[in-house]
Amino acid sequence: KTVQDAAGRSPAHLIPLWVGEETVELLDILTDEEVLGLTTLAGVSVFERFWLWSETASQGRPFEPVHSRLQEFGARFPELVPCLTARSVSCDSVPDSDVAYSILETRSGAPIHVWESVRGGAMVTVLIINLPNAFPWPMQKRTLDNLATTVIRGFNAKVFLVSSSKHLVSLLRLSLKDFLAGLVKVIDELPLQEPFVLVDNSFGIATSLLWSLRDRLAGAFVINAIGIFPEEYLESAAHLKFAEVMEKRAESRARADRDVDQICDHIFSAMVAGTPDFLDELRKEWRAATAVAEEDFWLLGSAQCRWLVRERSAAIADLPKLNLQASLVCSMHGPTVVAIESMDILHRLLPQASLASVPGSKCWWEVENPEFVTTELERLMRRLRLTEEAVKTT
Repeated sequence: KTVQDAAGRSPAHLIPLWVGEETVELLDILTDEEVLGLTTLAGVSVFERFWLWSETASQGRPFEPVHSRLQEFGARFPELVPCLTARSVSCDSVPDSDVAYSILETRSGAPIHVWESVRGGAMVTVLIINLPNAFPWPMQKRTLDNLATTVIRGFNAKVFLVSSSKHLVSLLRLSLKDFLAGLVKVIDELPLQEPFVLVDNSFGIATSLLWSLRDRLAGAFVINAIGIFPEEYLESAAHLKFAEVMEKRAESRARADRDVDQICDHIFSAMVAGTPDFLDELRKEWRAATAVAEEDFWLLGSAQCRWLVRERSAAIADLPKLNLQASLVCSMHGPTVVAIESMDILHRLLPQASLASVPGSKCWWEVENPEFVTTELERLMRRLRLTEEAVKTT
């Protein structure tokens, strides 16, 4: 029970968690201070993982058979109970009077979000590929405003962001290979100063572009690249069941009469951690944002589920190790451990990369812990020596 790998993870850190009696029985086995207190090198305990999962596991609400037992155990050992920040959903962005935001339309008509200093003269380019699985743009923009502002102020950068749009809708109905070819065409139309820093916030869709764009990159920052599976798993009965679930979710998002309540319950069960009041407010904001979301948002969610089954693994399969300065950040609390396992595989392919765990995050880092992710990007930029002074001397 106490065996830990090189990252300090025990089997209890990695076993998938599901709403059901099997997880209750698992907790009975693990109800021991020594086991629940096991902590990874990133500081994540077994207790914290089960606690954050149980708080939202049942359709975005606590899974009481597990949560009540953890509360009892936490009363005996309060030092194990995680302290979650009661975030405000409508938090203000960083004051941006010195940063200009605009929409650039490429020759082919793709809208690109751009942030830059009002003084101009950027020395570094950052390209963000932003393909959210379940989170509408209005709910991401505050965090990405802050992230862009930070790298502009700290590194005199100009930031471009490519996301899903009407321009890419037709490609979302095709294969991942076809979609990536269209995405590269959009990137090729951008006035990027090279080498540039690639921020991959695509949930694994665009991660293989690190290899095809490698000669143009100064470094890469990859967040939660999921769906990179080992070959033996792809041939297993477990993956067959996983594929069936993903196909159903893909179909549900693509339907014109989609069940938004069901989709919302899944997202808030598996993909978000936070205090009850925070999650209630977040759920309201999500419903309001998705009520006016364009069709590309739903089609992207459908494609994400469809491509997750095999195509993301196929895009990475047989690629050689890549000597690229990179930083990988991974949410540690996803119940199915898909992000952790995928990022481990990616880390082995990028031997110069660092790997960090996002504290208190299941998946939606933009609202769970944006400060940590922004700080990790700053660390990568410093590691790349992408300061104005360094650029001037190169």
